[in-house]
Amino acid sequence: MKKDPKHSATVEKFLAHKIAQKWGGGANTGIRQVGEVLSDLCFPGCTVLLVGTGWDSEQYHDWPNLLRDTWGVKISYLEIDEGYINRWKNGPYPLYEGSVTNIKDVIPTPFDVILWVQGPEHIKYEEMLPTFEAMYSMSNKGIICTCPWGGYYDYQGAINNNPAEEHVQKSMDENTFGPEFSNYQRLFGGTKDEGDGQILIWRKHEERS
Repeated sequence: MKKDPKHSATVEKFLAHKIAQKWGGGANTGIRQVGEVLSDLCFPGCTVLLVGTGWDSEQYHDWPNLLRDTWGVKISYLEIDEGYINRWKNGPYPLYEGSVTNIKDVIPTPFDVILWVQGPEHIKYEEMLPTFEAMYSMSNKGIICTCPWGGYYDYQGAINNNPAEEHVQKSMDENTFGPEFSNYQRLFGGTKDEGDGQILIWRKHEERS
C-alpha cells in the first residue's frame, strides 16, 4: 500500500472521524487496516457499493457517512433480505436487490469499490472464491471484505427474521483463505477470538487508474 504523505493524511482523517472513533479509531488495528486499504482504493467522487444494509439506522448510515465525509464518495447498497429491502427501499442511497453471490446478475455496471464488512462468514466456504471473483469483476479499483477472526461471533443466527444474518462459517482463521486465494491480500487485526478480531481480505486492480 502507498505510504506517501497524502495517503497517510487520508488514513488519519478516516481514523479521526467520530464514527471510526466509536469503533476504536487508530487504537483498533482492524479499523486502521481498513482505513489504509480504503485510502489506497477510494478517491473523491468514486462510487462505492456496500454489501448489506443492516437493520437499524446506525448500521445503515455509519459507513456511508464515514466514507462520504472522508472521500466524498457516492454510495449504493446491495441487500438480499426482503424485510431489510422493504425497510430501506425509500432510503437516501440507491438499493440493489439480490445476493452478493449473484452480484453479476444484480448490478448493471461496475462500481469503483465494493465493500463487504463482516460479510464472508454469512455464506458457505465453497461460495467465497466465486463470490470474490465476481465482486472483483464488477469493480474498477478493487474490493475489500472483512470477517471475524476466530470464534467470538460464532453464536450468531438469524436476526430480525433475516436468515442471511446467520454466521454460516465458524471460527474463521489463518487457514480459511488458502492457496486458492493467492490473488488476494490478507491482514489480521485485533485479537483472535475477541470482539475486535478481524480478517481483512482485499484485491486491487493495479492496472487501472
